[in-house]
Amino acid sequence: MNTSIRHFKLTSGDEIITEVIDRPRGGIMCRKPMMITQRPFRQIYMLQPYMASIANAAELVLIQSHAVVASCKPSEDLIAEYHNFVQYYENLKHMPVPDAKDIVNDMLKRLQEDDSVPPLTRFH
Repeated sequence: MNTSIRHFKLTSGDEIITEVIDRPRGGIMCRKPMMITQRPFRQIYMLQPYMASIANAAELVLIQSHAVVASCKPSEDLIAEYHNFVQYYENLKHMPVPDAKDIVNDMLKRLQEDDSVPPLTRFH
């Protein structure tokens, strides 16, 4: 299987850029689909996960061929941005998320260290 990065316009109006893995009959097997969105009234484009609920970046997605209006090879700049965003998104998913209680207690600790603030109650 030869992989390539392709830009698709779907019948829904969505535009995605993705790594095409295979083209089985009636579909396009892809990985890491990212939606291309444009800011209203501006020439600013952004990438965001097309299916944010995909647990594993290696998981394959099947796009039905009848859902594709157009397809092209994206510019080298867009391909580079795609790879950068995929890497950023993968790193982001693995970042630890601090517990809200820890954040509040840390803020309270800093406030209590300030002599100008009256004593505060800790959350347990």
